[in-house]
Amino acid sequence: MLEDIQRYIPQFRQALTVLKSVALVEIDQQLQRIHVLSPIKHFILESTSYFRFQKPTTEFLVYLLSKYQDKTSVQAHQVITTEFYNISYILNDSYDGGQLELDIIQATINWTNWAIYLGRPLDKLITRAIENADMTDLKADCYSALGQMCMHKNSVHNAEIAFQNALEHHRQAHNDIGQANDLLYLGELYMHRNQLEEAEKSFQDALELHKQAQDVPGQANDLRNLGKLYMRRDQLEEAEKSFQNALELHKQAQYVLGQANDLQDLGKLYMHRDQLEEAEKSFQDALELHKQTQHVIGQANDLWNLGKLYMHRDQLEEAEKSFQDALELHKQAQFVSGQANDLQDLGELYMRRGQLEEAGKSFQNALELHKHTQDVLGQANDLRNLGGLFMCRDQLEEAEKSFQHALELHKQAQYVLGQANDLWNLGGLHMRRDQLEEAEKSFQDALELHKKAQYVLGQANDLQNLGGLYMRRDQLEEAEKSFQDALEL
Repeated sequence: MLEDIQRYIPQFRQALTVLKSVALVEIDQQLQRIHVLSPIKHFILESTSYFRFQKPTTEFLVYLLSKYQDKTSVQAHQVITTEFYNISYILNDSYDGGQLELDIIQATINWTNWAIYLGRPLDKLITRAIENADMTDLKADCYSALGQMCMHKNSVHNAEIAFQNALEHHRQAHNDIGQANDLLYLGELYMHRNQLEEAEKSFQDALELHKQAQDVPGQANDLRNLGKLYMRRDQLEEAEKSFQNALELHKQAQYVLGQANDLQDLGKLYMHRDQLEEAEKSFQDALELHKQTQHVIGQANDLWNLGKLYMHRDQLEEAEKSFQDALELHKQAQFVSGQANDLQDLGELYMRRGQLEEAGKSFQNALELHKHTQDVLGQANDLRNLGGLFMCRDQLEEAEKSFQHALELHKQAQYVLGQANDLWNLGGLHMRRDQLEEAEKSFQDALELHKKAQYVLGQANDLQNLGGLYMRRDQLEEAEKSFQDALEL
């Protein structure tokens, strides 16, 4: 009997966590007691006095959503996450009852933003808000929230439709800032699709509108996104200039959080240039500013970046500590995607050390979290990492299955660079099996996609591998040409 109880304890803990997240139980840490709560939903369904309490209950929950919009606040999490599904029921009931005041629509937008943040991408409520929003400006904001929800679910086509609808409605309302923000979201979407020309045009158009509206933080964000685009193109001078200009504007606006994010981006640029001292200083400065603003997720991301830097320097102890600290902060902020990314990198660190069991556990945990948040791109990257682990173990069938599954998910997410890297990995696997025709096709397909993504380093690696393949076949002229082409890149 005792053994049965011991086996059940982990499941019981998980069940308690779920019940607490939806406000069905309260855990009193001081008294070590568990209180079963009567959920609002059942109270509403069963109470004969519901209509007497409906209006004040709704007003109170709408007030909570308005007050607690800072998702890095511990107090906000304590309030919103426990009431999350109860709030959704109340809002749904408001639409059913024809209670369509503006504050209900705005509350739905705020709730949707929380849903995205918590990795619970539910779009029913925001769709109802769109159907019931009469004001053009408010309907535009609803479409914008829907677009962000679709992007979170990697439904890129639907996201584009939503952002275009938001843009059109903001134009009708003559809302320049709204239009600029829609163009910013569209630019990020085009970046995701690797449509870099379209992305650049969107960011530039957003910048012009933010200038017209004299919105300094908006201009800074546009410049930051342009910097990321130039990084993707390997135009590092232009990228640095954009990030520095964004930093100056954020200083001008006295927006400390924006400055911290700009320093993060500059740190990544210096990492790319192998200027590791400058990169470390930027990440440390960003960390100080994120601490100053009590921005937990920002601090976690800075630690994550420092972990990547220490990995690059082969300082594995420091890297592990940074990733573990980042993981703790992402847990504190209940940011599931961040936790998954930390676990990904811890897995790569354990791979570097040859700790394959720990690596496999980290990759599997990351995969579970990415599934929980319906993050297709994250799942694809986890599967790619698992494929690499299976390659190390010489489990080639499992490796091929993982790489193929990753490729399918990267296609689903329309992520060209990810597809190219999956094909590169498959090429390496075929080389291990001495399947040279299949390897050549994989490397050639990877090369085409790396060209499409304008990723120079990827192209060079593909050409290097093709050169090695031609050497294996004794095709020396083709091998020499591939190596020369790689060298020129």
